[in-house]
Amino acid sequence: MKTFGIVIFWILIGYLFAQGVVINEVLYDPDGSDSGYEWIELYNNSDQSVNLNGWMIRKAGSQFELVYAFDLFSGYTIPSHSYFLIGEEFVPDTDLTTSLAFQNGGSETDGIRLISADGLYTDTILYDSPNANELPDDISNPGEYFAPDVSDGNTLARKHDGEDSNNCEIDFFECEDPTPGEANFYPIDIAIYNFEIYENDGEYWLQIVIENLSTENVDNLAASINIAVNDTLIGTYGLPAIPAESTIDFSCQIGELANGYHQIAIELIYIYDNELENNYVENSILNGASPFVLNEIMFKPLSTNQEWVEIFNRTECGYSVYNLMITDASGSIISFDAEIPSQNYIVVCQDTILFLQTYPEVDPQKVIFASDWASLNNTEETLILSDEFETKLDSTSYNGNSCPSDFSIERIDPFDDENILWSICTDSLGTPTLPNSVLFLVFADFEAMPTIGSAPLDVQFTDLSTGGLPAIISESKNLDYLKIAENDNLRDIISWEWDFDNDGFVDSNEQNPIHNYDEEGVYTVSLTVSNGTNTETEIKVDYIIVNSVSGDIGLLPINTKLYQNNPNPFNPTTTIEFSINNNSIVELSIYNIKGQKIKTLANNDFIKGNHSIIWNGVDKLDKPVSSGIYYYKLNVNGKTEAVKKCLLLK
Repeated sequence: MKTFGIVIFWILIGYLFAQGVVINEVLYDPDGSDSGYEWIELYNNSDQSVNLNGWMIRKAGSQFELVYAFDLFSGYTIPSHSYFLIGEEFVPDTDLTTSLAFQNGGSETDGIRLISADGLYTDTILYDSPNANELPDDISNPGEYFAPDVSDGNTLARKHDGEDSNNCEIDFFECEDPTPGEANFYPIDIAIYNFEIYENDGEYWLQIVIENLSTENVDNLAASINIAVNDTLIGTYGLPAIPAESTIDFSCQIGELANGYHQIAIELIYIYDNELENNYVENSILNGASPFVLNEIMFKPLSTNQEWVEIFNRTECGYSVYNLMITDASGSIISFDAEIPSQNYIVVCQDTILFLQTYPEVDPQKVIFASDWASLNNTEETLILSDEFETKLDSTSYNGNSCPSDFSIERIDPFDDENILWSICTDSLGTPTLPNSVLFLVFADFEAMPTIGSAPLDVQFTDLSTGGLPAIISESKNLDYLKIAENDNLRDIISWEWDFDNDGFVDSNEQNPIHNYDEEGVYTVSLTVSNGTNTETEIKVDYIIVNSVSGDIGLLPINTKLYQNNPNPFNPTTTIEFSINNNSIVELSIYNIKGQKIKTLANNDFIKGNHSIIWNGVDKLDKPVSSGIYYYKLNVNGKTEAVKKCLLLK
């Protein structure tokens, strides 16, 4: 009795494992001649290997008959979750070769059946209709559900390998791309579109529409969404079930975005999706001011030159931007891809080789080839800089009638979005990838009356600064390198910061203040002015001398002085000299036109006397800086003594 029970147990175990083996794909009607090209693929969907000794494959037209029987000692097995390919003589890479000759369908139901060695398990495919011969399937006799009759060269394949509901109509589909011995791919297609980004109470949200284009339902365990901002994954989200041939709306919160340009990508993940091209969408958004501006345009070149457009990245962040475009008034497009370093330039043109021949001093990495080019008008034109998602980054309009040939037009101040002014470049051929020839600069200056007297001493300070005159770097590039442009659009000084004793604290914000000195001493005075974009500081060392009330001889000024650099302009090195009257801690630093410290040349103890330091035109990372105006400032024992300008011209 015990032995009988063990036998029954192993029969049941074998039966359970046998149920995992199914007919997975079959080619019963090859394209052209059938003979020698038919095949059938079995799949073991269980977790154990299955021995095929004694198994049978049968086919049916009017009734089921034997196609092939595995010998009881054949030794054929199917490993767990693996395929077993049986084919005729011209089918490559088979596990077993034999004649099959399946029925081709066409007028009534045909069938194929797999039977286990003990006869307890069957897997049956019935295809085509009507079932005039009342062929049985695995759960009913006659069968009630039928797979389609496929066209020549196509196969009947399970939608999902090994999954069997005993309903041929649901389980199988006509496969136009057969995969003998490999995984089946049911043509499910899920698409995403209508990608929108919107703001709500300072938070950004995205919204898309997801459509199931196939006739198969998509469950909520298999599909998900990946969302990335600027190539950084910010979240993965599961999706609800998507019924066949229907759509769902999906939205989620992105959160706060820093000021600047952002690219947002959404990827739909579904392992059974055969059409991946519609599973990925991108969009962009500009939060605040654009990082990129149109900065200089050559639209009227001579025959030896070409049209080009310069773009300036005015931020501290570098960008990799794909599919940028410049659209003209007619709708024609200049398209290009670009890497735009922080606070740097690129030039877009049609012929990079010709450009570098015309402008050999330009860094080739800053010259970008335009895959499409729209000829620029020599008279009236409007240009819009945007990306492929039509996010507008900048625009400008010009009338070029007064512009000479082979001269560019340039934006005077790329940092000012309220008073955008353009001018004809003073340099023939323009200044591509270099600071423009016209820059709005601030010139700080002041005078005082009196500058010497006894305490208490009232001193009237008068502001002499200019804040709106564009300074032009002349072509001669000699020592008289700055001159004032004739321009009625002058920009006023809007703020003043006076430090009457050079202690680092602002003592007054009036334009023309009066200050009372009630103690004897020698005072250094500084004035910092701004026109809203640029700032400049003028420091007058030992400017005010206040004697004691008794009329004693006044204090002698401290002999601390910062000299003009030499040479100036320079390329690439210049010498800066200064003198101090006492042993002191001296800091000598370089600042750009925005007031940002880019290089510290010295910050240590110096003995009294004259000193000189060389600046080789590099920043704190030892990278060469671009042409332009820079400031150097002398601090002695923690106090600013003097600031002067210098000009680097490459």
